[in-house]
Amino acid sequence: MIERDPAQLPGPTAGQWQGRARLVLAASIGVLLVTLAALGFGWRPHPAVLIVPGAIVLVDFVAWIVLGEFALRRMRVEHDNGYSTTLDVNEIDLRDPRTGVLVRAAGEPPVQPRRDALVWRMLQFPRGSLLERPPRE
Repeated sequence: MIERDPAQLPGPTAGQWQGRARLVLAASIGVLLVTLAALGFGWRPHPAVLIVPGAIVLVDFVAWIVLGEFALRRMRVEHDNGYSTTLDVNEIDLRDPRTGVLVRAAGEPPVQPRRDALVWRMLQFPRGSLLERPPRE
């Protein structure tokens, strides 16, 4: 059993709700991909049999949305109490989602430096190349 920090609110944290939502989404996508792969490799069941994986995917997507809403509500409550278990922003403390241990105090720089999205980095030219745009003034 992991001891939780008493400064943390009781119940699951926003990070734990997010983790559960990701697991449900991964399971849903997995069932969908396995079903589509089986159909692609020649599995031809009675159409009624396809209702089962379809229902599983549908229920998982609904569960993903509901769990995401739980995470969002918990994120707001955590923010109102001065900490977060999901977002690393300067204004509030960052705590570990499972243990509640203080990872970064408010006012300190973020643990992970902010990075540009992969697609944005792919579309930029290296500094000093002939194709790089000069900075706007």
